[in-house]
Amino acid sequence: MSEDAGTDIQNPPRARNPLGIVALVVGVVGILFNALFTLVQAVVVGQGMYDLLATFGVAHSVLAIVIALATIALGVVALLRPGAPRGAAGAGTALGAASLVSVLTGFLYSGVIAATGF
Repeated sequence: MSEDAGTDIQNPPRARNPLGIVALVVGVVGILFNALFTLVQAVVVGQGMYDLLATFGVAHSVLAIVIALATIALGVVALLRPGAPRGAAGAGTALGAASLVSVLTGFLYSGVIAATGF
């Protein structure tokens, strides 16, 4: 019997959850995308290009919702895998949910501003 046989029993292979890692990466990409849009928005407002701002706003909202929903879906599927680690999947799901809430809050804010005539 070799010495390696004993170490395999003491150190079993760690379970992996690649889908959870993908959910986390997509969630981080979504947050970085939102931060980049904030910087682009500041530049566009500074230049006085308000028509372009509306176009960027719509494109950002659509892409942010798609990324957030993809992150949530990936995270939930990864969380439901039996025996798989849940850390990355949970973090990815939380990032996706936070991004989705952010976009929906932006829609609500825009609706309130439009309704009150500011």
